[in-house]
Amino acid sequence: MRNKIKRRIGFLMVIAMLIVMIYPGETGNASEDGAFVVDENGTLTAYVGAENAVVIPDRVTAIGDSAFQGKSITSVSIPTSVTSIGANAFAFCTNLGSVVIPARVVSVGSAAFAGCRSLSSVEWQTSAAMPDNIFSDCVALTSVKIAQTMQKIGNEAFKNCSELAAITIPMGTDHVATSAFDGCSNLSVIQVEPGNAHYMSNDGCLYSSSGVALYRCPQGKSTVNVQEGTQVISGNAFYGCKLGVVELPDSVTTVQLNAFAASEIQTLILGDHVSSFEDQTFNAINKIEVPGTAPVAGKLLGEYGEIVETNYKPSEPEAPKPEEPKPEAPKPEEPKPEAPKPEVPETPKPETPKPETPGNPNPPEGGSGSGSGATAAPLTKNGIPRFKGNNQISGWDAIIRQLEQRTEGEKVEVDMNGATKVPAEVLKLAQQKKLVLTLLMDTGIEWSVRGETISAAEIKEIDFGVRLGTSNIPKELERDVAGKDWSTQMSFSYEGMFGLTADLKVPLGKAATGHSATLYYYNAGQKKLEFVSKTNVSADGSAIFSFQHASDYIIVVDGLPASAAGMNVTNNHVKDVTPTTGPEINTKYILCLGVMLLGVYMILTSKKQTCQAA
Repeated sequence: MRNKIKRRIGFLMVIAMLIVMIYPGETGNASEDGAFVVDENGTLTAYVGAENAVVIPDRVTAIGDSAFQGKSITSVSIPTSVTSIGANAFAFCTNLGSVVIPARVVSVGSAAFAGCRSLSSVEWQTSAAMPDNIFSDCVALTSVKIAQTMQKIGNEAFKNCSELAAITIPMGTDHVATSAFDGCSNLSVIQVEPGNAHYMSNDGCLYSSSGVALYRCPQGKSTVNVQEGTQVISGNAFYGCKLGVVELPDSVTTVQLNAFAASEIQTLILGDHVSSFEDQTFNAINKIEVPGTAPVAGKLLGEYGEIVETNYKPSEPEAPKPEEPKPEAPKPEEPKPEAPKPEVPETPKPETPKPETPGNPNPPEGGSGSGSGATAAPLTKNGIPRFKGNNQISGWDAIIRQLEQRTEGEKVEVDMNGATKVPAEVLKLAQQKKLVLTLLMDTGIEWSVRGETISAAEIKEIDFGVRLGTSNIPKELERDVAGKDWSTQMSFSYEGMFGLTADLKVPLGKAATGHSATLYYYNAGQKKLEFVSKTNVSADGSAIFSFQHASDYIIVVDGLPASAAGMNVTNNHVKDVTPTTGPEINTKYILCLGVMLLGVYMILTSKKQTCQAA
């Protein structure tokens, strides 16, 4: 009888441990102190537990930067004792399904929940501001409830939240960044709570409370009616919108810089009072209709001639007056010819070699000699960055002096000339002046960083080095997403969150033109690939992707055979063979295996004892 009970206990132990190992998130909450690293000030600096359902203990008063970053948690309970949440605290927790930010939280760091791709609902009970990139790339987010006292929504706070269909701006909010909803392709309604002193909503669009300025038209709208009385179309107002016709009322006088950035609009109809139409980049407006009486008609015709329809006629220049005949100057007397002198051959002088000029090893284009027709020495990649088009401005010190003189919103191109690292001072100036900083790498790769996306808490030197054709990701995972299509792995020199949003232009090759390119992120902790974004390859064979996080990625060109010729990245590229370490062994699984072995031992010994007794 005793052996029979022993055998049953052994079976129960084995089955129980199997359940624990297969369903680790369902066995309980990570509430024990051993799962958390908490400093003497009550700041949770790291989560080291194994459970997926996390209950943070009440003794925690702050959650530190990156404390849970990349963890496979499915839920988290934040206690009311917590008053601050650090930058990137829960970034890339790709299995996290929902979150509640308690009312006592007074500050939340940038990108705290960025990249939480399973996050579907958020309840923001605090009046703390929503910082830059707080929920960027939360592609499953559908429900957002915000406290009435919340005051600010930062830059790209909800960038690429592609499932978000509607959002309500609270009564107490006094600032909503115009880029807050970039990439929200299904967002069709932005509502404003009654009583808000700074904003109003009309036809689902966000306006100033007076209705004078249109701040944002949601990207998911199929039609839009700009209300009468609107005078200003703010920068980024129609970012990414895909609309048939946009008709601006006669009251509109100003269209600000990049109001239609990244948009696709068939016809833009302007009124006759538009006096300012600033530059629009990365847009696809097929036709602009403007009356000839509008002050800006001539400018539009000159800059966008082939797509502008107008009855504007430029004034004819006045005919030049005939010049009065000038009195003829007296002719000089012709000199008398001198007798020819006998030619004496000159003795050639030996040439003295000129010393090399110290300083910049790269002479400016067009020659370094003093005479006309001097030929410039070929420029070499020496790791000293320089301004594009002016090689005399070289080195970061000289570039920084130039940036200090630039006006707000200006575009700056830097030829990295073999360098990859950008100093913090350069990024600070880009942030302060809202510059668009383009970095031309020596591999044909281009980075574009908008200063307004740089978080003040995250400004530091960044290595923008990119390697194509690496091999850090298991080949079987690459085959899973690529199949028979062409693909390449990509790795960054930098690791972790950038603290900014940067667009990366990758030259794939002419053969990719007309195809689409898909980007996958390698989750090393879970050893799986996760979809990030998809874009069309441009006519020059390049694809542009947005990044906030440096890691290993895979690019797949859909419908292009793996053996395609004419691609810039081939199997002949140098592979990155840096060894990678595997995931840490979870102590819980070791304990489970130990208990299972004990159970098996009990089963076997009970059988043996039963046989001996027989």
